[in-house]
Amino acid sequence: MNVGIVGLGAVGQALARALAQSRGDSATDSRVRLVAVHSRRADTGNSLAAELAGVAHVPISAMAAHVELVILAVADRDVATFAKDAAWSAGITVVHTSGSLDLTPLRAAAERGAAVGSFHPLVSFPSALVSHAAQSERLAGCVAAIDGDERVLTQLRTLADVLGMQAVHVGAEWRVRWHAAAAFMANASASLASLGDQILSSLPLEAHERRAAIAGLLGSVARNVAALPAENPLRAVISGPIARGDTETVARHLAELARVRGPENVAPDSTPDALVAYRYASQLVTLALQLPPSST
Repeated sequence: MNVGIVGLGAVGQALARALAQSRGDSATDSRVRLVAVHSRRADTGNSLAAELAGVAHVPISAMAAHVELVILAVADRDVATFAKDAAWSAGITVVHTSGSLDLTPLRAAAERGAAVGSFHPLVSFPSALVSHAAQSERLAGCVAAIDGDERVLTQLRTLADVLGMQAVHVGAEWRVRWHAAAAFMANASASLASLGDQILSSLPLEAHERRAAIAGLLGSVARNVAALPAENPLRAVISGPIARGDTETVARHLAELARVRGPENVAPDSTPDALVAYRYASQLVTLALQLPPSST
């Protein structure tokens, strides 16, 4: 299956590099092959094509003649615009990478006979991470939400498998809720990391030491989630003094955060309030421990 990618932002470049890397495995090379990319910015497209052997930066019209699957890795607001391109016709599958959109924006492509679907990698793509190459390495082991008819789902399951990802079918009626959960998990975790860094910045630690501590801790939580048997509620991975009912330790935490809360101890441009955040986190953990297990 020859693949083309339209849009070379963080998601498009990560997918392109990951697919190009998969060619090193002869078992996957015959199933999925990235052959073309397209970017509105010619310099970006030409640079990536030069980096990835066997991949050409081409206009959309030329791409359609050589691929079976086109991935529109573009902003949500641009999906419908690209779907109207006359290149899409019967025999081509056109999918977008949006987490919240259903297949409606691809209607124009479907009306021309193209099969349509969606492939949303549940991966954090922060704009601050300069290296898109590093992003491609994060796809393996993650989940992709897919949608489309049975033939499209088969194609997208193959794509996910080649990328080392797990495909799950998330239909149109669930897309917004899926994306809301994704945005909550990713951004809440990142915000907690930022708050943790704010607290640790008052310790005699270098920035790289703080980052290592934070990444290691959050990574251990992720590994605990992955290792927990499916029949156990995820609240079982909650640990620490709140989970143990150790109110004395929590009280010491709050007192210490209150002590270092003064303006002289907080950077002028630091707006998050770690003390308030910790109180809310304590309440959320307590609530989570009291809730009945999820029935779904």
